[in-house]
Amino acid sequence: MLKFLRASRSTFRIASDRGIWRVTREGEAFAAYWSEGDARRGACLGARRHEADGGYARVVSLPDAVTLPHNQPHFGR
Repeated sequence: MLKFLRASRSTFRIASDRGIWRVTREGEAFAAYWSEGDARRGACLGARRHEADGGYARVVSLPDAVTLPHNQPHFGR
């Protein structure tokens, strides 16, 4: 009998909270940074790691819900 495994999915969200940039993964705290650029890099690194482990990931920057291409390096703004 064949089993089809479904890859786990994770969404990493980046949002500013009183000057601290917070990254969450599926609504749970993942990391906190002092700059948006560092938060983007951290979220993208987490997403790439999740995909390396066989999952599917996406990175979203709030409040505009902009999806970031996490397979490319980000140097912040």
